[in-house]
Order: sequence, then structure tokens, then C-alpha cells
Amino acid sequence: MIKINFSITPTIEELKQWVEGWEKEAIKDLTPYWDKYASRLVAEEIARVFVTEGYGTWAPLSYQYALAKAINYPGKTILRRKDRYFKASTRKAAPGNIYDRDANKMTWGADLSWFAGAYDYPYPIAHEEGRGNLPPRPVYALAEKSQALKDNLIVGLKTYIHKTIANETKKYFGKR
Repeated sequence: MIKINFSITPTIEELKQWVEGWEKEAIKDLTPYWDKYASRLVAEEIARVFVTEGYGTWAPLSYQYALAKAINYPGKTILRRKDRYFKASTRKAAPGNIYDRDANKMTWGADLSWFAGAYDYPYPIAHEEGRGNLPPRPVYALAEKSQALKDNLIVGLKTYIHKTIANETKKYFGKR
């Protein structure tokens, strides 16, 4: 009988421990995940809310306003007259955009004080909640409830962790 024995250095148990350690390191500081994945996914979902006019749930424009808007801003849909709110909500570093993150959390939004300073009125909140004769046309509330966004953020986090582990593995085995 001929036997062939293989030994793997490092052992499978050691590899498992390293991978667990790399996973912990990858989620210790999620700043790269926020920058590379999550911010893009949130911006895309918010853009989808605008494009679909609240996934089709927003109240239509009043007849008179729709007529005036068609004349003065042809082709512009609800909440997209000059695209200030849209750009602030979907583009990092756009005027009025809020993007902040640290190791554990990310904040994305429209800066109401910027809108109040620039236009004398924090109009994103009026649209989000509705004011006077203006019906609510939520953007952030709808995006936050989006199951597609939640699913995409989870997939993005898994991808980020897998890539981090793959890069660490290459670094480790590339040294040998």
C-alpha cells in the first residue's frame, strides 16, 4: 500500500481563526463600506423615489400648478422643477447634501438649514411632511422603508467583507 499524506501550513483551524479575525477587523471600521457601497446604494434608492414619484404614491400636482410648470419647466416631474432637492438628495458633496460617516454609522440627507439659507425656506421638510395645501410627498421616509434598499445594503456589506478578507488573504499569502 502506498500512502500520500498532505499537511497544510497553516492548518485549516488557523485559517478559520484568521478569517474570523479579518471579519472582525472589516466591521470594526465601516468607513470604507459607507464610502464605496452604502452611500451609492442610498443615493440610487432616493433617485428611484424621485423618478417614480414616490413609487407612484405621491399626490399629483394641482391642475393650475401642473399647467404653469409645463409652460415654465417643460418635462420636469414632481419635485424636480430645478433639481435642487434631487441633487442635494442624490449626490455626495452637492449643495445642500449631508453625508457624514464614522466607523459605525452613516448619515445621508438634505441639509434643511442650507435650504433655509439659500432659499429662505427649508422646503424639503415641507415636501416630506406636507404643509398647508402642499400634500406630503415623502422621499426619505419611502427610501428608508424600501426592502430593496435594505437587501442591497446587506449584499453590499457581504461583498465588502468578502473583498476585505480576500485582500487580507492575498497580503498574507503573497508574503510567503
